[in-house]
Amino acid sequence: MIDTVKFKIPLSEKQFNLILKKSHEIVKTNNQNNIVEFRIVNNDIEIGSYDRKITIRIFDTQHANVELSLPKFYLGNNVELLYPSQVEIVLQRLQDCLQDHYGEFPPYMNWSLERLDLCYAWKYQDQATAVRALSVLKTFDYPRKSKYLYNDSVMWRGRYFSLKFYLKKPEFIQHDFHQLNRAGKHDFANRIFALSEGVLRFEITMRKEQLKDLWGKKILTYKELLDKENLEHILSEYLNRLLINLDKSVMDDQQVHSKICSAGFRNNRIVDLFAYYKLCVSSKLNFKQIYKDHYNPSTIWRYKRDLKNAGVGLPQLNLPITFSLDIPSEQVVNTDLSNSRVSENA
Repeated sequence: MIDTVKFKIPLSEKQFNLILKKSHEIVKTNNQNNIVEFRIVNNDIEIGSYDRKITIRIFDTQHANVELSLPKFYLGNNVELLYPSQVEIVLQRLQDCLQDHYGEFPPYMNWSLERLDLCYAWKYQDQATAVRALSVLKTFDYPRKSKYLYNDSVMWRGRYFSLKFYLKKPEFIQHDFHQLNRAGKHDFANRIFALSEGVLRFEITMRKEQLKDLWGKKILTYKELLDKENLEHILSEYLNRLLINLDKSVMDDQQVHSKICSAGFRNNRIVDLFAYYKLCVSSKLNFKQIYKDHYNPSTIWRYKRDLKNAGVGLPQLNLPITFSLDIPSEQVVNTDLSNSRVSENA
């Protein structure tokens, strides 16, 4: 559920100098008045059980920015989900590693959250089902977001937050499988490779302004990462908006029509709703443009409401598929086992 995070960390003068000694520094000075206009201290370090990269940047002498994938640091991969019950264990280990590396480092309780990637992953019966599920998701648009389509993924990008669906198997092969093998972790690499088969991942990247708006506070800490129910709610809300609040299971046209008919609408309303549904879930861009050009926002809102109340689901697109995108789901790639899970290399 929790992947990449970025923390802003207050530093003492001593802590700044300790980091500086083991980093690269870029300084721009105005020679006319001898004033330092900016300085960047940059360091990518590899610490922890799995030697995964942690990026540390300093733009002033009082703060450091630390960015990393928590599951890659702790679990050695991000095919598996890292749950809120594991967060404090991971952050304590990260703090200990940074302290060992630099000699002194501030406690994680004082770090403020500035970026958060929330994610969920479903493991289907085979890779073909995940591929077909992604094809269905590529038909949807997110309000006021630019959509980017790729072979193994689809992204809706915005200034404050972005959403993405992608196939985990090809992404794991490209970014982690060979790296783990080069590090001699062959059994572990093969286990995660097998786990990635049939996995479809949903990811939301939220930057500072979005986090402040979402939680209604200026400063967020690790404590915001501890409420599993709230994080699942956030994931569900963003997913619902993407999928226009449709049911998270797949339906063919006959099932969609039956759902609308069973909801008690008048005949002309049934026709209108079914026509709107077919337009808005079409994979053809020119079909989508029809409802964007000819339906006013209030009509679209009412149609979405009626489809939701009728229990209409995702389009099958004439594909031989059955899948669901429920959060939480029994098809989640790995379950939250306990509050004390320890990685195999701990």
